[in-house]
Formats: sequence, structure tokens, C-alpha cells
Amino acid sequence: GVRVRRGPDWQWDDQDGHGTGVILERDHSGWASVAWEESGEKNSYRVGQEEAYDLVVASSYTELIAVLYPHEAPTAGPKITAADATPGTRVVRGADWGWGLQDGAGRGTIQGPGDSDGWVKVKWDNNPGKSFPHRVGGDGCYDLAFAGIQPVTCRVHHVLVPFTKSPGEGSNVCDQCHNRIPNGDPM
Repeated sequence: GVRVRRGPDWQWDDQDGHGTGVILERDHSGWASVAWEESGEKNSYRVGQEEAYDLVVASSYTELIAVLYPHEAPTAGPKITAADATPGTRVVRGADWGWGLQDGAGRGTIQGPGDSDGWVKVKWDNNPGKSFPHRVGGDGCYDLAFAGIQPVTCRVHHVLVPFTKSPGEGSNVCDQCHNRIPNGDPM
């Protein structure tokens, strides 16, 4: 299992023994069971329930997402570069992600064009109210990837075109014919 420690919304006194634990399982209502190494206790903690996170990963974040959200974790497409960073583009964490649970383990939307230093602001679906800066080439890193939304077939070229935006958030474009297709409309 994934190694975790107490997170930002922890309210469970010393159940963790101020150490690390291992996730045993996660139910689909936003709770995860943990066995604590220091105290030996086993209890359940919020991992999204009540919009609270009692746990943070003590190992790799990718491992945590794979265990906590095996069927819900968004899939990532190609990395987002400064040239790709257009307002309305749907994104998930990319290869160089280093921002913890800021994205709430979900998808987000680019809020504006990237700046000249290779950064762009994103509003995350699971963390509304704020926009956060992320690297799209800044410092040589790529925090974002296109959200893995189901591709469709372009009627003209019969090639798959990934939907990188959700319905109502703009159009997708066929790389070959450059036709803009609003989301939800068949190509």
C-alpha cells in the first residue's frame, strides 16, 4: 500500500503516533483505511469526504492516486507547452507535478494565456475559488497534461481527435484540416 502521513485537515489527535501509515483500502464515499506504523492503530480517514483531506502521501503521489482513485483518476494526454496553454483547455497533472493535492486529484481549466516565463494559471474543479500558477515550460518543467477525454473521429480525415476541452468550454481542432468542432457535436 501507499505510505501516508497526517494531512492539512487532520483532526484525529495522536491516532497516527506522529508517524507514517499504509493505506489498506479506500471506499468510494471518500474515506480510506490506514494502518499506522508507530501506534499500530487502524482507522478510516477522509480523502475527499466533506471536502477534507486527513492524509498526504509520504511516498510518490502517483502511487497514492492509483490506490485511492483506481477508477476515477483522470488520465493524462500529452504535456501542455506554453504554445498549447490556451484559455479553456482542460488539464490534469503532468509529468513534473510537484504541487501536492492542489488539484484535488481531478481536472482543471486553463484560465488565461501562458506568460513569457512559461507559467499559466489553472482553476481546478475540486478546488474552486482560486487559480493556481503552473509550469508549461517554466524552469524546464511541465506540470500539466491534456485531460484524457475520449477522442472522436474527424469526419473529413477519419482520424482520432482528442477532446481536450469539456462541453461548453470551447472547440477541439482536427490537426489535419484545422476545423474547429464544438464539444458535444459529432465530428
